[in-house]
Amino acid sequence: MAKKVMMSTEGVEVFREQTAPKFEIKDGDKLVGQLTVSVGGVRWSPSRSQGDAYYLNWEEFDALMKQQKRG
Repeated sequence: MAKKVMMSTEGVEVFREQTAPKFEIKDGDKLVGQLTVSVGGVRWSPSRSQGDAYYLNWEEFDALMKQQKRG
């Protein structure tokens, strides 16, 4: 699906979501969504969504990933 992943940061050390790394996920020129990695967890904002973002704290993310099949 994704053919390009770009990251931008405004700071080296992450204290809050405003300074967290943001990954833009693209399929060609089309933006699929943006993943923000912060101290509190991860936030996924799909491009087709208007304001709706999905958030998991690190404990929830860990539990979700442990449910996934290893490739």
